[in-house]
Amino acid sequence: MTRYLPALLALLLLPVLANAAPLDFTRLDQASMSYSSAADDVPPPDGWTPVSLPFAGDPSQTTGAFWFRIDLDAVPAAHRGALYVPHHVFDIELYLNGHSIAGTTRPDGRESTGWNQPLYSNIPALF
Repeated sequence: MTRYLPALLALLLLPVLANAAPLDFTRLDQASMSYSSAADDVPPPDGWTPVSLPFAGDPSQTTGAFWFRIDLDAVPAAHRGALYVPHHVFDIELYLNGHSIAGTTRPDGRESTGWNQPLYSNIPALF
């Protein structure tokens, strides 16, 4: 009986999934990027170049920080309430107008990986 349970659950959920509303979101595929060899929390003042997302850096760049700027004015107002990053490799920190709003940085400063952990964050209305 237990070996048929997954198939039975799938059949029971099929009508629910078929009637689910499609996701309404804006996919970001362009940004400006700057690489800094210092891993600090201040973006570099220059060196910004347009890049396509998702982005893959040079494998030799194993220290420092990649900074990305996204033009939120290009995103419909109804889609500015949250940000979802499906894939990232190491620590990620989200800044909005110079303020950290989310991230995976460990309090003890040790490096963490996120290749199998997406990041979802609400964007505070105060910004």
